Amino acid sequence: MLYQIISFYAYRVFSKFLFWRTSPSYSKAVLLSLLGESNPNSTTEYLTIFKNFCKTKFSHDLHGDALLVQWGDEENGTFTLDFTRQFSYNSFFINEHMDQCSLTLSIVKNSELKEVEAGNTWSFREDNTTMPMPEFFAQIESNPIIKSIFTHSKILSHNVSYSRLYSS
Repeated sequence: MLYQIISFYAYRVFSKFLFWRTSPSYSKAVLLSLLGESNPNSTTEYLTIFKNFCKTKFSHDLHGDALLVQWGDEENGTFTLDFTRQFSYNSFFINEHMDQCSLTLSIVKNSELKEVEAGNTWSFREDNTTMPMPEFFAQIESNPIIKSIFTHSKILSHNVSYSRLYSS
């Protein structure tokens, strides 16, 4: 029994070195690479890139994987559409930390978008096997608010960000 416990802990420690995809910046690098390959011009093209990003498996010890799409006004008078993927990592059955990689679009706030209220949609999964991505993205694409954003938007810029959140 002691041998199994030691083997488990040794695997956890050494796997951090063996699996380079656990690197915090790797998810951001993948997303930037997808953006560079595509050179998107529309919100639907950005959504396609985010879908492809969500198909990438990043870590063997991933406990949870969540997707977030959020939208709303910014203080500078622009409108923001944000696509985020959140990874939850556990260590010894304790929620250790979460990584978030986001693609944020700054959009010209035109008359159609002035009426749009801020909102968000989440999708969660608790294991690292399957995710209802097609259903989540179908829900996003059929959302009347998102349709309005996709139809009436002119993109000013995009930003890719990465952050790590620790449990307290």
